[in-house]
Amino acid sequence: MIPSPQPGQQDGQNQSRDPSNDEYTVSQNPPGIRLARSPAAMHSCFRHGVSIVNLSTGTYFRLEAMGFEIWKILAQPTTIEEIRADLSANCTTEPDNAHTTIVAFVDSLKQAGLVVAI
Repeated sequence: MIPSPQPGQQDGQNQSRDPSNDEYTVSQNPPGIRLARSPAAMHSCFRHGVSIVNLSTGTYFRLEAMGFEIWKILAQPTTIEEIRADLSANCTTEPDNAHTTIVAFVDSLKQAGLVVAI
């Protein structure tokens, strides 16, 4: 989705955007944008994972394995690269396309309102 010009801008001008705006995906955010759990997200841990619900929308996720590890990392503001580095340092396996996989996963959480850019 291409953002419409802001007041005072004309089409074709370089537009800055708010990285916390929900219409943008994680992959569209510039490098270095910090991500964190949404205040609307409530979670409950179970033996090998976590259940998460967006209280505003009722969207529900159940995460295990790497998804659970990423959720734990998102307890504090972090970047995609910091997530990747943490997973590389603390997990025994990392997919060859780790960056793409992490971005896609975190983007699904952001689209569900469970993660926000700050």
